[in-house]
Amino acid sequence: MIRPEDHLKLVSYVIGKKFSNYLGNFEYDDLFQMGCVGLIKACNTYDEKRGVFSSYAFMNIWGIILKYIKDSLKNAETVSLDDLINENTRLIEFYLVDDNSFEKVENMILVNELLKETTKLQRKYIELYYFEDLTLKEIGDKFNTTKQAIDFTKKQGLKRIARRCERL
Repeated sequence: MIRPEDHLKLVSYVIGKKFSNYLGNFEYDDLFQMGCVGLIKACNTYDEKRGVFSSYAFMNIWGIILKYIKDSLKNAETVSLDDLINENTRLIEFYLVDDNSFEKVENMILVNELLKETTKLQRKYIELYYFEDLTLKEIGDKFNTTKQAIDFTKKQGLKRIARRCERL
């Protein structure tokens, strides 16, 4: 049986790697406690068929901490929908700039799952804007529409992604 206390460094690693930008808004101890919940869950549900324990635990820890942050943001009195959309946009961008190829694969799987929540047009605009670095005007020219229409459709897609993230 895998013991959680043997893998506490993994919790610190996940916080440092994925959530360091939240430490101004959240206490490290709170994130660590939530990460420990994810670690315990991973220890209790791990099956060797799932692959390497640290990878499995990483995703469990990450998921529990992310859910905690999302729930906290959702329950905050002054969080606007724009803040939530911007927060999710930053998360998507954060996951795409990681240099570690294994984590990039995990992150792209997550991003692809989130993009499934959008319509084809929303997904295309989001992909062109965030992944291919096209401006709203360039996308508008490509689709023969205004940059305002592109921005509106893109934001509608991000709202769908935000709603999906709230359910994580």
